[in-house]
Amino acid sequence: MLRVRFVGDAGFTAAPTISDTAPLIVQFNDASLVPGGATAWLWNFGDGTSSTLRNPSHVYSAAGFYTVRLTVTGTAGPVSTQRERLIRIGQIPRVAMIGGSLPPSTADLAAADYLISLGYEVISLDDETVNRPNAAQLANDYGLVIISSSVGSGNVAGEFRQTNLPMIFWEALLLQNAREALADATTTLGSQTQIAITNNTHPVTQGLALGNLAAYTVAQTHNLASGNIAAGALTLATRVGGTNPAILVADTGAALLAGYVAPARRVFLFYNDTSFTATNPAGKSILSNSVCWTMSLTPTITTQPAGTVVPPGQTATFTVASTGHPQRTYQWRKGGVNVVNGGRISGATSPTLSITNLQASDAGAYDVVISTTACGSVTSTPATLTVGTPCRADFNNSGTVTVQDIFDFLAAYFAGSPAADFNSSGTVTVQDIFDFLAAYFAGCA
Repeated sequence: MLRVRFVGDAGFTAAPTISDTAPLIVQFNDASLVPGGATAWLWNFGDGTSSTLRNPSHVYSAAGFYTVRLTVTGTAGPVSTQRERLIRIGQIPRVAMIGGSLPPSTADLAAADYLISLGYEVISLDDETVNRPNAAQLANDYGLVIISSSVGSGNVAGEFRQTNLPMIFWEALLLQNAREALADATTTLGSQTQIAITNNTHPVTQGLALGNLAAYTVAQTHNLASGNIAAGALTLATRVGGTNPAILVADTGAALLAGYVAPARRVFLFYNDTSFTATNPAGKSILSNSVCWTMSLTPTITTQPAGTVVPPGQTATFTVASTGHPQRTYQWRKGGVNVVNGGRISGATSPTLSITNLQASDAGAYDVVISTTACGSVTSTPATLTVGTPCRADFNNSGTVTVQDIFDFLAAYFAGSPAADFNSSGTVTVQDIFDFLAAYFAGCA
């Protein structure tokens, strides 16, 4: 006789789950059904923190997608449930994809679904002007327009030529002078599975090996540029065994043909009407990289975390500022090992890391890895935490006394900042300069 033991079903509700900005406070409620009732709960909120409360409230402090897992324990043992990417914080980049029909063709739908799987919002539009917003309207509502080769090229023509809206396209006839003006002729080449990568330092092809790259699982037709190529356009790949550009890019302000200037970033790709259904991961990565580059979504650090000297028992904070994809995630590390929230540590997965009640063991080099789903990651320079009595002459708390401390002190002095009251007299006077310089030249013990 077969006996089946029912251990129960774990379940929960959460609200709200979407916000354009952080922080977001989410209320979680247990909805599990387990024999004898649950006696223990373990929540994993997806940001490195957890809770053992039955119905916890949790604050998400940084943009990103978060997967939530709940494990409940009853008399029959533990049972778990997990909801992938349940919490979404940060604006989703919006992409308008113009094709030859609605509903989209199979290949156009495959391209849109691929981008949606990477976290983008993709809206499919028909190419006929009476059925879609015009270029100016699209520029107001979207961060990127993609134009597939299923369009009737005359329905788009030169409409976007002077519109400040990034564009990716594989309708080759849009390359020409009266249109996007990257090349003055086009051609096609059938029965192809490869392209030849000629530049792998540009963000669109970065990481791909130079030489022939298999882009399709079965042979397809390439759309290619031909004739004169704009001076400001850069060829990243060609047809195998030839010079016809298979990938052309132009940055904002680039000189194009017929006296035109690129109003925003442009990328021409080699795909054809049906080819995306046969595109392999390497071929798809070129589209993903193109989206990241045209929309400036690759994470970039604008302010590095700074080293600091903090006495024992006090609080140390490190902060990083960055730009890029609105759903960037953060992970602070000490000596290359991930820092985890809990106890004296908070903000391990946010732009600001805090460590309270400092101990000697907290000293070390801290950095932060800023990541995105599709647009790569960047790691900050290390910032050194020294636990001890700060040297008074280390005015900028960098951990060392350098001539920069003199410049920073004088800047604070002439700005009338209270920080320039070096001798704590209650007022900022010339005596503070003398006292600071005396400390500076005396050095630190």
